[in-house]
Amino acid sequence: MVGYPSVSGVGLEHGPVSDVVLGSQLLQSPAAGADFTFTVPDVGSVYEVVAIRARLVTSAAVANRLVHCVVKDAASNEVYRVGIDLAITAGLTTIFTFRPAIGSIVGGHTNNNDIGYPLPMGPYHPRWTIGSITTAIDTADQWSQISIWYKQLALGYPPNES
Repeated sequence: MVGYPSVSGVGLEHGPVSDVVLGSQLLQSPAAGADFTFTVPDVGSVYEVVAIRARLVTSAAVANRLVHCVVKDAASNEVYRVGIDLAITAGLTTIFTFRPAIGSIVGGHTNNNDIGYPLPMGPYHPRWTIGSITTAIDTADQWSQISIWYKQLALGYPPNES
């Protein structure tokens, strides 16, 4: 007999995992001055996040932008938020990586303006969202090159093995 793992969580009945798919997706860039959001598709599966990578180009407008990563459930309840008290100033290009493997936040820009944020692996259930909230975002600031690397766990019963 083959054993199948199962998952459970808020808003999800216990159930076996029938298939696991590793995937990646490039998200459409939001309009200038807007934050990005990824919504877990409602296709009978849950996602575990390996990493989300995004680039923020700030305009010449003087402001201290503070970036947060936010997770909301299907009812839009905020269940997780993390941010760094590191101001992203005018005229910068900064890469943000949100991933479960970061145990603690190490603030500061590296030589290539790459900042890491911790993010729970999941599971993220259908219609849950993961996105950014940028305090003091300017109308000309632009999020782009947003990619998500994930593990999709299809829920269902194992095939009939008779």
